[in-house]
Amino acid sequence: EKLDFGRIILGQCKVLTVQLHNVRDVPCEWQCGSKISRSNRDHTAFSSVPESGLLRPGERTNVDIRFIPTEARRWSMNLPLRISKNPASHTIQCKGEGIGYEVGFSQEVVEIGPVLPNVQEEGTLINLNNDSEFPVEVVSLDFDQKLTDEEDSLRIDGNFEDGVMFLPPRELGQKF
Repeated sequence: EKLDFGRIILGQCKVLTVQLHNVRDVPCEWQCGSKISRSNRDHTAFSSVPESGLLRPGERTNVDIRFIPTEARRWSMNLPLRISKNPASHTIQCKGEGIGYEVGFSQEVVEIGPVLPNVQEEGTLINLNNDSEFPVEVVSLDFDQKLTDEEDSLRIDGNFEDGVMFLPPRELGQKF
């Protein structure tokens, strides 16, 4: 089995599903995932849900293989799949590429002169350049009350799994 996750924005998750089928007449215990083998440096980007299970004769189960890149580079791993009491080794070949945001400012240093009370505002214009393949949303953490409210709501009502919250990607400006 080969899985190509393609190009994924850093911090986002793509899930591909494989199906296991027990064609034998006896129950089968299985185990899959990066926790079995940490010999590959890319083991942190790929995982399976669930990581193990029991298949009765003729039964099938779906296993989600997740790719969550944390660096902008190509990732690959042979994700081990172990079947109890079966000496044959099985792997799921996984590959994907993490891509990051490429943004920069027109000036590296911005100098604003002294600001005096009751005097017209002082300011300097700078440009934010987006050299990424995808749009970027810019917010002010200090002044965006909507962002603060959404983050508070997610902390309270969020569906966390091992300290990570999985949400569908959203369009720019779209509410959570």
